[in-house]
Amino acid sequence: ILWSGYRWQIMSTMVQYPRENTRSGPFRRPLTQETRLLVKVALTFLVFCCLLLKGTLFNADSIDTKSTQSSTVAYFNAWTVGWNADRLKVGLRGYWNSPIFFPAEDTFAFSEPQPATLLVAPIVWASGSPLVAYKVWLLLCLVANGLAGVLISRRLGYQKPTQWVAGFSMILLPMSQQRIDVIQLVPVWGILWFYSCLLYTSPSPRDRG
Repeated sequence: ILWSGYRWQIMSTMVQYPRENTRSGPFRRPLTQETRLLVKVALTFLVFCCLLLKGTLFNADSIDTKSTQSSTVAYFNAWTVGWNADRLKVGLRGYWNSPIFFPAEDTFAFSEPQPATLLVAPIVWASGSPLVAYKVWLLLCLVANGLAGVLISRRLGYQKPTQWVAGFSMILLPMSQQRIDVIQLVPVWGILWFYSCLLYTSPSPRDRG
């Protein structure tokens, strides 16, 4: 009896207040203003970074080494990207037993595994070249740096011009641009994202300071 009465109450509510169908197109809800802004910023930074790295991105056999004048570190990092992709294909079996420092075992632990580069493993599989995936990863890191700069500026309450300046500043960081062959120095977006999350979760401006 109680269940019947409860069900009748729900049905009567649905009849009195029918749910509106807000679905339009392929999305249930339209994109928010903030999301649309981030998409525009990301596309702008993508074009800017492509122009910035055109000497590297559009030359399949070279890597821009900037001031170091040596491609050793860059090509070793490209090999690391390829090794990560190769091991991911077999379920990371033998991941630490990389073919370096023979005859020692588990030698990949002596290096810098850079597991985040597993994200570009499909590019290695599709192109057959870890160098292509390395360049795509470099491009993504620079774009992510710019987005992180914009995001943390928004969290701090700055206006749009300042946000754009912060984004381009993160892309053009001297540490990243002068040693761009050392790809470990490029992705600062994780640091900025961490601080942005702290600002978002802080209960008051005093705690943020």
